[in-house]
Amino acid sequence: MYELPAKMTVTALSRSQRHAFDGVECPSMNRAILCLLLFAVTTPASAQSPEAQSPEVEARAAFDAGRRAYERGDVAGALTQLRRSLTLTPRIGTAYNLAIVEAAAGHAVEAANLADELLAGDYGELEEAQREEAGSLLASVESHCARLTVSIRGPSDSWLSINGERVAIEGAVTLRLVQGNHLVAAGAEGLGPQRSEISLVNGERRTLRFDLQRGSGHITLVAPADVEVEIIDVARGFGRVEAAVDPGDYRVGVVGEESQQIHVAIGQTRS
Repeated sequence: MYELPAKMTVTALSRSQRHAFDGVECPSMNRAILCLLLFAVTTPASAQSPEAQSPEVEARAAFDAGRRAYERGDVAGALTQLRRSLTLTPRIGTAYNLAIVEAAAGHAVEAANLADELLAGDYGELEEAQREEAGSLLASVESHCARLTVSIRGPSDSWLSINGERVAIEGAVTLRLVQGNHLVAAGAEGLGPQRSEISLVNGERRTLRFDLQRGSGHITLVAPADVEVEIIDVARGFGRVEAAVDPGDYRVGVVGEESQQIHVAIGQTRS
């Protein structure tokens, strides 16, 4: 849980945005001081049947349901409804409220990513006061995330996965991750995947590189799960690191200790 300001205010959005923020005080939940910024969705009520309702009307209903769920302490229910509302009609107010509730639920990564998207203008142009609020929210949750930058040198069809889930990448990508252990893998068609097990702590920034050039050798390093090892300038991680490499000389070892040189020949696997 994260300490957020007990009260936050934001100036109204322009009329063209069709919704506004109002600052309201919120009760503490699970020892965290939270603030839910509610906005007035101006989509009119509709007498249409549920099947004929527009996305705007459905989004308004989902937002109101999320607000009620939050007010009665149902954070999970609030998340479900606010996420639905944002999917139906992406709006600044919905995105900000969802970020606040994500933080309340302990989802620092999701809250920080939403704040980033707000600041980038993904949901519309922010006024200065709103930008300050989004920046304040980002600062409050950023320290509860780790950042991992992954770069891949390899074919155009190279892929990246984090803990088994594919992540879009074009050369390099920076991701926020929760504290803990993560399995990072990269590969390409016709190439066996390279894997790196890493352990991250909140506030840490880490860089991981994969070389997926179609080499004809392979290096595998195996160590205890809490020991960080590396193939210098190729791959680095905790416990086990694998890499397909071109024939040649490489330096390997435990990070922070003296490395040793090994030679990989064509078709050779070194462990």
